[in-house]
Amino acid sequence: ATWACHESISHRVDDQNALARMLIPMLATRHIVTGAGGFDVRPAAGIKFLTSPRVCFLETPRSPHSTQQRGIFHDKPESIGNRNLRRLHLLSECSLYSQWAIWLRAGAVACVTALAEAGCPLPDRVELVDPVAAMRTFAADPALRATAAVVGGGTRTALDIQYAYLGAVERYADHRAMPAWVEQVCARWRKTLDYLQARRPLVEKRLDWAIKLRCFQAMADRRGLPWETLPRWAEIFALLDRWGRRSIGRNPGAGGPCEAGWLSACKATAEGMRRRDRVRRLAAARDLDEEAVDAVLHLHPFHTVSVA
Repeated sequence: ATWACHESISHRVDDQNALARMLIPMLATRHIVTGAGGFDVRPAAGIKFLTSPRVCFLETPRSPHSTQQRGIFHDKPESIGNRNLRRLHLLSECSLYSQWAIWLRAGAVACVTALAEAGCPLPDRVELVDPVAAMRTFAADPALRATAAVVGGGTRTALDIQYAYLGAVERYADHRAMPAWVEQVCARWRKTLDYLQARRPLVEKRLDWAIKLRCFQAMADRRGLPWETLPRWAEIFALLDRWGRRSIGRNPGAGGPCEAGWLSACKATAEGMRRRDRVRRLAAARDLDEEAVDAVLHLHPFHTVSVA
């Protein structure tokens, strides 16, 4: 699960299709700035960090639903007030802690919505051939080098697309549809994209996903698990998790894996030894460090198995 953020933007765009076409590429790539960061929750994904775990729950480019078959663009136009205002409702991102990212998320999407309200053309070469697949590809690459196919031919990175939208907002900054604070949004948006492009360490203090990534990397290092080896641990961790769940089911009152005396006794069981050997064989086949394997075996509660 994710803690979704529900956004509401008022606008005067009559053509819902034009609004969706303008916003979908922007929404499919903005998580490189406004993503909450976290791990892919899909069982088959293995150990994979995402700039936005919310992408796992978005299944289609457009959808009128908010609890199932969610879309990048929520197709639920609502009239509000008596000044031809409509409400754009979005649920494609997670909740954030960073005030910098929260402010920029609200400002950038409001300005891009204003582009549609002003009748501006879609920025050049941003329309994605498969928005959902592109969004997930981008989110799985914190290095921001991943590319996706765009309509008309060629490929672009998420950064390329974000820069294209920023450029469009800057060009139409004087249009009456733009908010009064458009220049402040553009300045912060450009600074953030420049930081990401230059890989400035400052993003690790301002963007949620970059902060979390650095924390997770530090935690893995302290455990003796080099970050770049984590994908090779996927099958092993899945196996350990399955054993651990069985153990908890058979020992509901047993407590944690480090409970005094009990862990040592369980380690000595024949089943426990067989499992340790299996993990070591899997690790050796993946060229994983023996000390790291020992650390994982010591920490993981699969030792607390009671054989049925």
